[in-house]
Amino acid sequence: MCVCRACPRVSASANKTFHGPLNKNRSKNLQWILIENVYHFIKAIPKMQDKYETLKKRKGHNTAKVALAREMLKIVYHVLKEQRPFYLDTKKSKIQSVAAPALSGV
Repeated sequence: MCVCRACPRVSASANKTFHGPLNKNRSKNLQWILIENVYHFIKAIPKMQDKYETLKKRKGHNTAKVALAREMLKIVYHVLKEQRPFYLDTKKSKIQSVAAPALSGV
């Protein structure tokens, strides 16, 4: 995610963490594509819809879209890295891939 500069600035000290704005030198075209596809991502995965609603109440509409665009980018990265298909277990709404442990801890 840091390669495309879609990660926020993080300042951490003791038990407090502050997430700042996104990097200025990020790929604007990649960001645009991800933001445009966030609604499809939210509709496809119920867990992400819940996360979107929670973030929307707490941080606002645009911040929630950017956060979920980053989540989508994480999934795309792991699917491409492992060269495996992405599929969703509809009963549990859980990612079924070798990347599942990596994505659940992020």
